[in-house]
Amino acid sequence: MRNVVGSCLCLALVFVGCQATPAPPVVVGELHPVAQMVREQLDVEGGPFGLLVTFDVRADATDAFERALLPAIAATWTEPGNHAYELARIGGTAGTYVLYERWRSVADLDWHLKSQPIVDALSATADMADVNVEVLTRLVRP
Repeated sequence: MRNVVGSCLCLALVFVGCQATPAPPVVVGELHPVAQMVREQLDVEGGPFGLLVTFDVRADATDAFERALLPAIAATWTEPGNHAYELARIGGTAGTYVLYERWRSVADLDWHLKSQPIVDALSATADMADVNVEVLTRLVRP
């Protein structure tokens, strides 16, 4: 009996450990303009890819900018298809930030850009910063 229970426990652990990664969300409607830009620049259809987003934030708005982005950052860490999402201020600057993102697919990014935390963050920070988005293709790693 003990061997049967042990075998069942091992099978359960293997099953839990081997569950498939969730499929990318289905794109509903038109792609978000940023997701469309990414799709057009990718060497390989769909991904993986990264983004490097630079924000030049008004000096009087840095604290409000960070506060407005915190809920979006926390929500993004739990999204399927997100492999990195890190915001950092560049040392020695009054308000230049970089956001490094890494995504499994354009569909994942599109879903992210349309999610309520991101919509809220973009709305709250629209007049605080100039933004530049660069697509990182051909991620090099072992």
